Amino acid sequence: MDISPHGTGGTLWQHVKVSNCETFPSNCIYIMQMEMQEQRYCIRGKHVAIICAVVAVCCLAVGLGVGLSRSSPESDEMTPSPSAKPPDRGPCHDSKDTSGEWTNFRLPSYIVPVHYDLDLAPDLDTDIYKGSVSIHLNVSKATQHLWLHIRETFVSSPPKLQKKNGDSWHDVPLKGCFEYKPQEYVVVEASEMLPATGPGEFYVLTLEFQGWLNGSLVGFYTTTYQENGLTK
Repeated sequence: MDISPHGTGGTLWQHVKVSNCETFPSNCIYIMQMEMQEQRYCIRGKHVAIICAVVAVCCLAVGLGVGLSRSSPESDEMTPSPSAKPPDRGPCHDSKDTSGEWTNFRLPSYIVPVHYDLDLAPDLDTDIYKGSVSIHLNVSKATQHLWLHIRETFVSSPPKLQKKNGDSWHDVPLKGCFEYKPQEYVVVEASEMLPATGPGEFYVLTLEFQGWLNGSLVGFYTTTYQENGLTK
């Protein structure tokens, strides 16, 4: 009987039990070789299965990590956002112009404010205040620009400039205005050079403005205190 795997009985030999290796020594050799081959095959199959399982677990872990790291639209909608400032910042926009003396921290000595008419209207429900100011100015030398410090506030409408001479008033045309944030200035530019003021003369610069009562302890702000258990 041919029990070699290469013979016609190769498909049947693994079902044959050889009880006497002394009678058929070659059969025992074939059987041992095939058992070793089957063991190697089983080991290789286990390795492949383990590797596939590890790869699948890693992919699952990476997918979960990416999914959890992304915020869902619902969570974004539920996250409260700070109260937004009004988008309209008025006519005086930020400028990088460094051609004038407004690059200095100190105000010019030849522009001297001598009187202020100030009006403030705070809204404690919205923490927004509005107001206007008219500044009387003496100018000791000609200039085309007037500027003053401003912080946590912005000019909300185009500035106005007038000149008073005795009992007469006349409007002075302005070219525009801008903010120079490095020194926290608002700069007003006249259409022409402003001559120096003489006796009995002065300029009046009128600005309307708006700001926020944000509790920063800068400029005009709100604060509270406790008295007899009450917040005031």
